[in-house]
Amino acid sequence: MILSKKPHILIIGSSNTDLTIKSEKLPSPGETVIGNEFFIASGGKGANQAVAARRAGANVTFIAKIGDDDFGRNNIQLYQNDGINTDHILIDKNNYSGIALIMVDSKGENLISVASNSNYNFHPKDIESKKEIIKTADIILIQNEIPDQTNLTVINMAFDLKIPLIFNPAPGPKKPLSSTILKKIKYLTPNKKELELVTGKLIKEETDIYTIGQELVQSGIENLILTLGNKGSLLINKNETIAIPAFKVDAIDTVGAGDCFNGYLGAMLASGKSLYDSIKIASAAAAISVTKRGAQPSIPNYNEVVHFIETH
Repeated sequence: MILSKKPHILIIGSSNTDLTIKSEKLPSPGETVIGNEFFIASGGKGANQAVAARRAGANVTFIAKIGDDDFGRNNIQLYQNDGINTDHILIDKNNYSGIALIMVDSKGENLISVASNSNYNFHPKDIESKKEIIKTADIILIQNEIPDQTNLTVINMAFDLKIPLIFNPAPGPKKPLSSTILKKIKYLTPNKKELELVTGKLIKEETDIYTIGQELVQSGIENLILTLGNKGSLLINKNETIAIPAFKVDAIDTVGAGDCFNGYLGAMLASGKSLYDSIKIASAAAAISVTKRGAQPSIPNYNEVVHFIETH
């Protein structure tokens, strides 16, 4: 099965190399835990979402800032192997490429520390220089691993060009988003903690999620899609509030699951699928991804997702 429309997805964001240790448990502060497996994979939320959108069947252009080093060059080659357009990736001669140190336990839970490096040298002027390719996008995806002002430049440009934008505010922002920014975002996709940081409000019980979500929509966000891990997703907009259950699987590694979800979501929406169906398909892709190790290696292709849905 193929998509009825092959859209052009533009991903603007981070590129990292993930250095992962898998062990029985995660260490506490000051504790050393002996791991039983180590592997290297391309990562970074922007890159992960680019790979996901591409494997979902979309044409993908990835704009990032990558160091002039072996990690960066290797990642560009991997993106090209996936069929991603890397012509607009910027090379930073003064910084290393981004690196993520990841620890994963036997239950699939993880701890992650990121050295942003070239990702945080990605400036608004770099975005301005890419306006012509940005104009060609059917949908734009951004995350929160590049500077805030760079993301704001993308949000303003997408709004002015009337291009739908998905903002995955991960990691959570340092301060709540203003209503001015919210009104320019078509799809906001936080998890529970990120929802707190986006709004500046604590979630003390489950009903708070609905209240805070509805307030966020009233503040200007067009569609809030809250990801809740194995509890599924929650869609809130002015017309409806829908809980979408998760597919039940045995998770071994949750790294990159949210990125898989967002990349697939963008590809499905841009291909003309309904918002509900797009979330369902993205949820299935994320469910498959947590049954495999590594962020990008675990992302399934579209036919695999369709088969998964048919058999679950």
